[in-house]
Amino acid sequence: MLIRTPTMFSFDIFCRVIDNFGDAGVCWRLANELSSPPYQAQVRLWIDDLHTLQKITQLAIAPPLHAPPLSYYIRPNLSIHQWPDPKLLHSFHWPRPHSIIVETFASGIPAGIQQQLTNQHLWIILDHLSAEPWVEECHAVPSYLGTSQPKKYFFYPGFTPKTGGLLRHPKLLSQINDWQTRSRYWQWRQLAHHIKIDEHTIQRLCHSQVFFIFQYNHAPLIDLINFLTLQNRPTTLLFAADQDSLYQSAQHVLHTYSHHDSANNSKEPKLSCIQLPFVSQALFDRLLWSSDFNLVRGEDSWIRALWAQKPFLWQPYPQSQALHVHKLQAWLQLTPLPYAARLLISQWNNPAPVKINFSALHPTVLQHWRTRLQQHVYRLATQPSLSEHLIAFCTEHVPSQNI
Repeated sequence: MLIRTPTMFSFDIFCRVIDNFGDAGVCWRLANELSSPPYQAQVRLWIDDLHTLQKITQLAIAPPLHAPPLSYYIRPNLSIHQWPDPKLLHSFHWPRPHSIIVETFASGIPAGIQQQLTNQHLWIILDHLSAEPWVEECHAVPSYLGTSQPKKYFFYPGFTPKTGGLLRHPKLLSQINDWQTRSRYWQWRQLAHHIKIDEHTIQRLCHSQVFFIFQYNHAPLIDLINFLTLQNRPTTLLFAADQDSLYQSAQHVLHTYSHHDSANNSKEPKLSCIQLPFVSQALFDRLLWSSDFNLVRGEDSWIRALWAQKPFLWQPYPQSQALHVHKLQAWLQLTPLPYAARLLISQWNNPAPVKINFSALHPTVLQHWRTRLQQHVYRLATQPSLSEHLIAFCTEHVPSQNI
């Protein structure tokens, strides 16, 4: 009898980029994890927006082997392929599909692949992450297309043992711990060249509270800035590369406070802003690990901020009828945060403007918030990761014979 091991698995992962960097980020992390130790699976990642993927990975990829569409070989068992434009499909010959098809975020798979699938293939629909209760009921539910068609299952990432788990490579938490036990100066010195800051700025970051900002444009950032300008503690706001609108708004507000700082003979303003260049996923993660407070959005950065174990505000992707607010509240129900933190996160995402209570930013509450997050993260780390769940699921459901 053939015993299937992880090294025998092969995946085709299909990704359409809808939510800017998040979709590409999740798919890349999954492809990278599955093709790395301990799984060492064979993975082809098909994506319709290579430009976005290249921005977040900043890979030194080889010249294309085929054009069009483009194909890049990262290592022997991991390759990236451009999902052909519809105009090119008539002349494109789809390769024989791997044994496991991963359709991400219900974006479909190409007809040229689907036509080749048989009941010897496993078709997994990997959906968006959610903490809502119905996820446990829908996770791993089959959707058979017929006896001659592939086995088809819905796969839901989540926060509980009855879901598909969270993206987390095996050494992630130890890497974060190693990084965060270093001095603040060491951390920012490691990042300095990549984010283009000088020694003076490093010193400022070491002696101020640092807020990292990666939000949608409707975030009530001005309310936060107005609050921070009234505090005595020096603060630096780091804006991610695509935050032009929020950065300009922040600069405009800070300009109105500049005369007040001058009247107090301040050598430097208490609150300052820095807009960062575009960085890779790996550097983005380290910015989260190094900052004191993170403001993140979407799906990928939400979980990266959680693993960072620093207090953070999450801004979910906006949906019609405020469905994203239900998603937010479901996550808060599962996450043991201080009351002030829960209130702040809820008010930050309120569909209607509200007066926001920033008492959660008091140093004592922030420390309590961080301790709660650390405890929560290490509980989550006792559960299998998304990749572990996926490998275990495939072990059980992929036909044992070769295809």
